[in-house]
Amino acid sequence: MRVLFLLWLALCVSVGARQRFLLLPLDNRPCNVLFVRQLAGIAQADVVTPPDHWLGSWLNPGRCERFPDWLLDHAKPGDRLIVSSDMLCYGGLVASRSASTSVEQALKRLDVLTQLHSRGLHLAILSTIPRLYLRTSEGQAPFEAALAEWATHASPGQPGPPAVPEVWLREYLQVRQRNLQVLLALEALTREGVIDQLVVGQDDSSSQGLHFVEQQQLSAQIASDGLASKVWLGSGADELSMDMLAGQLAESAGCHPMIELEYSEAGSERRIPPLESHPLRSMVGDHLRLCGAREGAGEVKLLIQVPSDRPFAMPGPEQRPKSYQFAERIRQSVVSGRLTAVADLALINRMDPYLAEAVVDRVPLTRLEGFAAWNTPANALGTVVAQVVVRRLCERLAPGWPIQQVKESARLHLAFLLARLVDDYGYQTIVRTQYYPRARGLSPNPDPLTSPYLTLGRQVRVQLIEWAQQLYRQKFLGQRVELPGGRGPASLGPMSLQVVLPWPRLFEVSVRLDVSLRNVTSVLQKVNR
Repeated sequence: MRVLFLLWLALCVSVGARQRFLLLPLDNRPCNVLFVRQLAGIAQADVVTPPDHWLGSWLNPGRCERFPDWLLDHAKPGDRLIVSSDMLCYGGLVASRSASTSVEQALKRLDVLTQLHSRGLHLAILSTIPRLYLRTSEGQAPFEAALAEWATHASPGQPGPPAVPEVWLREYLQVRQRNLQVLLALEALTREGVIDQLVVGQDDSSSQGLHFVEQQQLSAQIASDGLASKVWLGSGADELSMDMLAGQLAESAGCHPMIELEYSEAGSERRIPPLESHPLRSMVGDHLRLCGAREGAGEVKLLIQVPSDRPFAMPGPEQRPKSYQFAERIRQSVVSGRLTAVADLALINRMDPYLAEAVVDRVPLTRLEGFAAWNTPANALGTVVAQVVVRRLCERLAPGWPIQQVKESARLHLAFLLARLVDDYGYQTIVRTQYYPRARGLSPNPDPLTSPYLTLGRQVRVQLIEWAQQLYRQKFLGQRVELPGGRGPASLGPMSLQVVLPWPRLFEVSVRLDVSLRNVTSVLQKVNR
């Protein structure tokens, strides 16, 4: 009897246990920390990160000397680790572009990975191939644009641009070579079995340039070592932690959602999107694979608005009919009962305003499985696919969850959807365009007490919060929603919202949105009484 009791107790503990991830993020921006935690919460998993003030924050590198001990002290049996090598080796994504870390220092900082592997932990590494625009030092800064333009068309060994002193060309190439050496060392650790999964993203790029040569060199080594199943090499950077989390959760649960793709323009998937290095179709397929999803007719339809011909500019009136037609396709998919997700890739770092207007007016947004329109095509696409995957996991697992867990998962999913609307449309398309010109030329290292960003940040927060609250009251408050796993209906209660500037710039905001859920049945019972 005692043996049976212990078996029963172990089963109860395992059923109630939450999957735990240790995350050393790319930096402390919301997309690399907050988004990952929110998506994990939808699947009732936990994400643990180092203290925020240790992490890389724009021009301030992370505390590299602290990360090995933190990882070793906090890793527990059963944990899964997602480690950014850019943070581990250099102090973050921006710091990985700097010449301040030697190749010897960077390689030495990889030693902790072998120690973690010796404990039997699942180890996934996120790395990036640098973009062409690199500020390797303050002395090189005046030549950053000229070097990037040269590197777009250069080949190894080609003379540098005549206007750039040799010392800065040499520093630029040394940083690229140092980062490539670290990537090849990580590939070797994967071959040796130390690393279980290596994900290599390409930071902002194009279809040609020195970065493409580095991709080919790394790809050839991966093929030579037969590591195609353990190494992912593709577009993007800031969305990849979310994708890795979703893929590992999908693998653990044995749940690989089928996603049917529908593009806004036939044939457009063969073009290379702006800031990417591969055709849209292969970029989408890569992100589906990393997230643990599969392409094909099945559970979810993903509608993709493809990049426009002028992705860096606000669209003119001629775009309105196309956007409205695409919104109508979204609406028809949703009201027909089809599980639907949307990736708006039309513009860089903002949502198509005409699509946004039509979606807000005509589409039941809270019934979407995923939605995003932020920054680059890879960023937005990867975010949507990750949300779809964790949402499908939730639907599969929710029937066995206590009702409070079901409501928490539903609340986090809805909050994430609405936060994307507030951020990608409300801030990036509406508010930021009004204030961004006033931020040009401001110091990237402002005095924290006298910074003009204090005033700008306050104005941004007030305007965005007022806009979001009004929209929520008009379109969402009291709206009926279905809880996952067929656990009954609920309705949207009041929303809480905080907005902060995570870095001293207006490029992004941190939208910390939460919603409350009211049980429809209990509300109706109160009314009947």
